[in-house]
Amino acid sequence: MSLHDVGYHIALPEDVQDTQTSPPTLTPAQVFRNGGIQRLDENRLPDLLNVSTDLDEVLRLAANRPSGQPQGAWVYRVATGPHMINLASNVYGGQGPRHYWTVGALLWSQIIAFAVTTGSDSAEDLVWQSNHEYDRAWEAFGASPWQPLFGALGQDRRAQARAFYEFASDDTDPYGEFLDELTTDANPMLDIESRLVLRALLDWDRAQFPDRNFPLASVQRPLTTITMSALGIDWSGWDIPLRTRLIMQGGLPGERQIGEVLRFIAGSQYSGARVQSRMDGAESAGK
Repeated sequence: MSLHDVGYHIALPEDVQDTQTSPPTLTPAQVFRNGGIQRLDENRLPDLLNVSTDLDEVLRLAANRPSGQPQGAWVYRVATGPHMINLASNVYGGQGPRHYWTVGALLWSQIIAFAVTTGSDSAEDLVWQSNHEYDRAWEAFGASPWQPLFGALGQDRRAQARAFYEFASDDTDPYGEFLDELTTDANPMLDIESRLVLRALLDWDRAQFPDRNFPLASVQRPLTTITMSALGIDWSGWDIPLRTRLIMQGGLPGERQIGEVLRFIAGSQYSGARVQSRMDGAESAGK
């Protein structure tokens, strides 16, 4: 298992290099409700999601989108986990940024922060919003090394492929077996306590729940009042900064964006001087 790492995933409204998410673009509200970023193929197996440690590389994907696509795409800063595969030494030759394939889902609890890009942003332009439900337990883990189930490489690739099919008890469920091995005593890289933590993080324990299957993020969460209000408003006609509008459309605005919207609504009724006078009054009243 590699050392703990942090990378970036961009949720675009079209498939990009078959590594991204399907339409529509996944907003923070959608990811929160679904419990993560995930996509299943026609066989109900999870597609692999790309994560890169190079934020500029990820932003170029947004900049190169075809014309006519909706404005804005969401970038997620994520912590690595054992359900992610380190591609560095196998696919990219260990040079440059680190890349990972994610099996199952990028779970909400492993998302550290998120930001919207207009498509013309540099890394410095992004306004990151912290995910207050990020679980730092992920920081005890890194990604897993390359596995034969993702394809055989090198001079012994035939032997690797043969070994995979020989030892796979069900070759229709390779990703499920991969998660089983990660979370049971078949994984010699983790002690018992670490495996218990990982089972809880992934919500994957087929010993206790033998019918557990994909999708990995399987619990629909209720939306907050702020999210429902933000999603129910047509922001297209509001004369507010583009980034603020996109964040409001994303459904999980922060205090900064809510404050900007309140000041827009108030118009001339807002006064910075009034803030100080009311604070002074509150202090006087409390003495």
